Amino acid sequence: MQCPNCPKGSPDDAKVYRLSDRNWQTVELYKQIRITGMTDEMRQDGLLCANMAIVDEIFRQCERSKMARQIATEISNRVPLVKVG
Repeated sequence: MQCPNCPKGSPDDAKVYRLSDRNWQTVELYKQIRITGMTDEMRQDGLLCANMAIVDEIFRQCERSKMARQIATEISNRVPLVKVG
């Protein structure tokens, strides 16, 4: 059964969207760093900084996309339709 709102499309495609344990650990570390900040030692780790920058950009893109959908919904619900032309 396919769900039109799910990026997976169907349960058969779920494995493509499943993060590895290592990637989940990276996401959890990102969330922790977002709350507490990076230690000086972490700032010295170029690979960690690069990976956190990638994850941060992905999170920010998702947040912007979600916000854009919410704004569009609110505008369409509140602004009356006007015929142009």
